[in-house]
Amino acid sequence: MSQNEKPWGSFILLILIGFCLFSQLFRGSFINDNIEGNDALSLNFEAAGRILALGWADGTVRLWDIAAGQEKDTFRVYHGRIECMAFSLDGRTLAFGTRDGALKIWGVETKKELADLHGHKGTVVTVAFAPDGKTLASGGKDHAIILWDVNTHMQMGSLHGHAGAVSSLAFSPDGRTLASGSHDHAIKLWDPIGRRHRLTLPRNTDSAVYALAFSPDGKTIACGNQNLTVELWSAETGKKLPPLIGHEYNVKAVAFAPDGKKLASVSVDGVKVWDLRTGVATATFHWNGDQVAFSPDSKLLVSPSFERAKLWDLEAGLESLILEENVILMYEAN
Repeated sequence: MSQNEKPWGSFILLILIGFCLFSQLFRGSFINDNIEGNDALSLNFEAAGRILALGWADGTVRLWDIAAGQEKDTFRVYHGRIECMAFSLDGRTLAFGTRDGALKIWGVETKKELADLHGHKGTVVTVAFAPDGKTLASGGKDHAIILWDVNTHMQMGSLHGHAGAVSSLAFSPDGRTLASGSHDHAIKLWDPIGRRHRLTLPRNTDSAVYALAFSPDGKTIACGNQNLTVELWSAETGKKLPPLIGHEYNVKAVAFAPDGKKLASVSVDGVKVWDLRTGVATATFHWNGDQVAFSPDSKLLVSPSFERAKLWDLEAGLESLILEENVILMYEAN
């Protein structure tokens, strides 16, 4: 090749390789733990559905009064990046994990730290409260699940069996089963009281698990993952059920409606609401959220992302609110 000739073939090949890598990154073939951003980590509606609490990766917790249309309170629980956060079912307590292996418990009403727990070797990736608020489960990059007594702040025991980072945890509504998902592609069901493994759910994919949720009656488990679907199982038998198919990218979060009739899922391509009787998506909202939750009456859906959140009125099929720092913007979609 002369000095004046250009290696167009090699140049085009490099472009194609770069495009493929970029595409696969967003479709979920890689997990990049170094991506930074003020992601929404947790959200919780109080029982009456009036107050919405949101927790962010920068350590900020914001409380919004949805009915009054105004931000109620904002406070900081940590100066540094938070990796995971969860609210107790009553919204009075929150727990969050950090990269240095710390697990902290805070009182939402008192805005004070209640406990600084250490048990994991490395990053705490996920955390979940039992429905009664007395037990807290945490999962880490060390492949371990630790059970904590929320009142005494003591370790109750640990669960081992995953071969990768524990990426998601969810308690059944009665608190008798704990589901765990991992980057080892496995989903395991545990007895958190007897601290023993019950079963590993069958999967025909090697995709990592991003999110888990139990249906309100505790009979169904949903999983958001890298294979672009919402996987479903019977929690009673472990039998795999027909998946919900329609997303084109990773499913980052899943949530059942309290009425048990609907499920919401979040991906880069939008927020979908599924009819669980038919397995059909009845609505798609174009919003790249981080988390998702229904209001207690199942009429509202909320999904936060990058320091703002959107709410949809599911009966009208319209965006009803946009929540931003210090303000709630009224909005109605065309």
